[in-house]
Amino acid sequence: MPRFENLTPLEKAALAASVRAGDYNLLLGAGVSLDSTNGDGVGLLSGNALRRRLCEVTQLSETTSLQRAASALTPSQIDVELTQRFSRCKSGPSAQPIPRFLWKRIFTLNIDDVLDEAYTRPGNMQRPEPHHFRDVYSETRSLEAVPVVYLHGATREPARSYVFDRSAYAGLMADDNAWMRVLAEVMPAEPFFVIGTSLDEVDVTFYLAKRTADTQRSDRGLSFLVEPYPDKLTQLECDRHGLRLYEGTAVEFFADLEALVPDRPGAYDLIPKSTRDLFPVTAPTSVVISFSEDFERVPGSAPVKGEGVRFASGHPPTWSDLARHWDVGRALTSRIRPIVEAMLAKKLPERALLVLETAGTGKSTVLRRAAYDLAGNGVVVVAAKSISRLEPQTIAEALDLIDDPMVIVVDDLAEQASQLKAIIDIAEKTDFVVLAAERSYRRRHITRAMGELPYRIVDGLDLTKPEAAQLISSYVLRGSAGSYLATSQPDAFAHELSCDPIAVAGCKIKNDMRPLDAIATSTYNAARPNERVRYLAAAIAQVCMRGGARYEIIQNTAEFGGWNDQFEAAHPLPLDWSDARKDFVIPLNAALAERTATIAPTEDVLVAFQKLAKGLASRVSRNSIKRRTPEARLAGRLFDYDDIVSQFLGDDASLFYASVQRDWQWNSRYWEQIALYKLSLFRRACNADLLQEAVQHARHAVAVELHPHPLTTLGKVLLAQIGQPSLSANAVYADAHDALNRAITIERKRSRVSVHAYVTLFRGADLLIQRGGYPSDREVEELLAHIEIATEYFQHDLELKETSDHLRRSL
Repeated sequence: MPRFENLTPLEKAALAASVRAGDYNLLLGAGVSLDSTNGDGVGLLSGNALRRRLCEVTQLSETTSLQRAASALTPSQIDVELTQRFSRCKSGPSAQPIPRFLWKRIFTLNIDDVLDEAYTRPGNMQRPEPHHFRDVYSETRSLEAVPVVYLHGATREPARSYVFDRSAYAGLMADDNAWMRVLAEVMPAEPFFVIGTSLDEVDVTFYLAKRTADTQRSDRGLSFLVEPYPDKLTQLECDRHGLRLYEGTAVEFFADLEALVPDRPGAYDLIPKSTRDLFPVTAPTSVVISFSEDFERVPGSAPVKGEGVRFASGHPPTWSDLARHWDVGRALTSRIRPIVEAMLAKKLPERALLVLETAGTGKSTVLRRAAYDLAGNGVVVVAAKSISRLEPQTIAEALDLIDDPMVIVVDDLAEQASQLKAIIDIAEKTDFVVLAAERSYRRRHITRAMGELPYRIVDGLDLTKPEAAQLISSYVLRGSAGSYLATSQPDAFAHELSCDPIAVAGCKIKNDMRPLDAIATSTYNAARPNERVRYLAAAIAQVCMRGGARYEIIQNTAEFGGWNDQFEAAHPLPLDWSDARKDFVIPLNAALAERTATIAPTEDVLVAFQKLAKGLASRVSRNSIKRRTPEARLAGRLFDYDDIVSQFLGDDASLFYASVQRDWQWNSRYWEQIALYKLSLFRRACNADLLQEAVQHARHAVAVELHPHPLTTLGKVLLAQIGQPSLSANAVYADAHDALNRAITIERKRSRVSVHAYVTLFRGADLLIQRGGYPSDREVEELLAHIEIATEYFQHDLELKETSDHLRRSL
C-alpha cells in the first residue's frame, strides 16, 4: 500500500519541512465530513446519498443529477434539506486532526460547518477565517490565522446561496470569481493535500487543469491525493498532475502525517528566538507574531558560509555574505554609523536617516552593512522584511513593549514612508531611529509623506577607483570574473569602472566588460520565449514595487517550462525570491532586469504588462486597496502612466489600457491613468479632442469612486483647459478648484494629508492669474487658508514652498 514509507529520505524531509512551516494547502471534499454528524445527531450525507434524497424530495427520477435536483428545490426545501441538514455539526475523526496542523489555505467543496466546530476543540493551531466564494480575495498576514474558503457556499451564510449546478458553477469560474481563480493559480505549483474528493469532479478538474508534474515547486514538499479506493485511472491522473497517491482514508493519512511530523511548531514557535527575546514574557503572542511578520532582528554575527554567488549576481547580500565581507567597503557606510548612534543618544534632533541615491549604486548593500555593523556593536536593530504595508497601530504597540533603544531599517522607503511617520507619531517609545534607503527620484514623494518629521538625508555612492579595485578583487577571489582585464590590467579596469554604478560595474566584470545593453540583449536572446515573459513581468513588477510580485502570478504569465531552472544563478534570465517565505519573485539583478525591460521588443513588454494586470485582477478590490495590500500597491504602480507605462510601453500604452479594461474598469485608478495618458497626448499634439477625452475619463474616475486621488487627477486635467478657446478661464478654474478643495477636505476628515492636491491647486491658481483671470473672493479665502496649513505641515517640500510663496504674492 503506497504510503509515506515509499518516500525517499529527501522526500520525507521536504514533506516534514513544509508541514512544519505551514506551506501546505488543503482541498477538501465530502469524504472528510462523512463521519461527522449534524445538529440532530444524524450523519452527513455523501454526494450520491444527497442526490437520491433531493430526487425523492423533488419527485424527480432517481437518476437525476445532484445539480438538477438541487436547482428544483423550493426555498423552504433548501432550508430543510441543505441548511439545516448540514448545520450545527459535530466533527468526526476525519476532520478533527485538521486544526492540529498549520495550513496556508483551506479550500472546501462542502457547505457544512464541520470545520467551524473542529476549530473550537483544544489543540488547534490557527484561527479560522471563513470566506464565502463570493467574497473579495484577501490574504492573511500571518500563520496565526488560516483562510477557509467555501467554494460552493456555506450553511453559515445561507442567504448567499449554494452552487450545485454545473453550468452555474462553470459560469462563476469563467466570470473570474476571485477565490476560484486564485485556487486555479496556486494549484499548479503550491503543495496540496487533496482529501475527500475524486479527481473527476468538474470543479476539481478545472483547478487541476494547469497542474502537471513539471509545474510544482521543487523547494516544497510533495502533493498528495488521499483516496481509500483508487482504481488504475486514479493513479494515471495522479501521475499526470504531479500528485502522489496515498491509498487510505483521511483518518489514516493524518495519523501517518502526525507520526512523520510529531514536533509541529505553532505560529509563535516559528518566530526566531532572537526576535521573541525583544519582548517581555507577558507580551501578547498576537503582537509578537504580527511584529515578526514585518521585521527580522539583525544578527550581531552570522555564520560564515556560502560563496556569495547570488550577491555577485546582483542580489542584496545575506547576513552571511556580510560576515564574509563579500561586499565592498564604501565611504558612505562609515558616515552612517556615527550619525545613527548620535540620533539614538539624542545628540541630534532628527528621528530618521535616509540614504537617497540612484538605481544600482549599492543602497541596499550599504544599508544592510550599516545595520549588521550596528548590531555587531550591541545595538538592537530590526529590518523590515514585509512586502505588505506596515500597520502603524500594531507596530507602535509592539515597539512600546521593547525596552532597549533600537534602529529600524527599511529599504524601499517610498512604500512605507507614511506608515513610518505614523508609527513615530503614535508610539510612546521615542528611543528608536529609522535608517532607510530609496531611489533618489522618489525624494519628492518621501519628503511629502514624512511631513514635518525631522530627518537627515545622506548620499555619496559614486563608485571610486579604490572601491572599483576592491570590487574587481572580490570577483577574482570568487573565481567569478569574466573579463581578462580583471586579472591582467586591474588598475586600468578599475579606472574605467569608476564611472559606473556598482551594479553595472559588477555586470561588466562578470561579462567581459561589455556595455550593459549588450549584456542585456545577449542574455535576453539566450532565453526561451516563456522565460522572457516571466522575466519581463518580474522586472516590471520590481520597478513598480521593490518586493516584486507573488510567485504564482509570475509563474502564470507564461507556459511553465523552465520555471524551476530560472531560479538558478547561471540561467540567462535568473529569478530569485525577495522574501524569507519565498512567496514573492524578483529578478536576481535588478539593474540588469530594468535595462532588459527597457530594450526588449515592445510587443514582449506589452504581453508582460497584460499578464501582470490579468494576474493581479482577482486579488485587487476596493477593500484590498484600502488595506494597501502588495497586489493593490503593485497594480496602482503598474497602471501609472507617467512613471511606468510611458517608460516601458511608449505609444503602445493605449493597447495596454484597452486590453485590460474588462478586468479593471471598476477601478478609479485605471480611469485616472487613462485620463493622464490622454492629457499627455494632448500636450504633444495640441488636439482639443484629446483634452476633452482626458476630462471625461477623469470625471468618470470620480464617478467610479469619490476619493481624493481621482478628485486630484480631475483637478489637474481640468486646469489644462485654462487658455483653451471658447472656454472661460475663471469657470474652468472654479471647476478645478472645487475638485481639489474637495480632495483636500476629504483627506483632512480621514486624518490624512497629501501634498499633491495642494501643489496642483496652487499652480492652477497661479496659472489662472498669469492668463488674466482671478479667483473669486471665496476661492482666495480658501487658497490662503490652504497655504497656511500646507506650508506648516510640509516644511521640507521645496516645490510647495516656492509655489505657495509665489501664489501668496500674486494674491
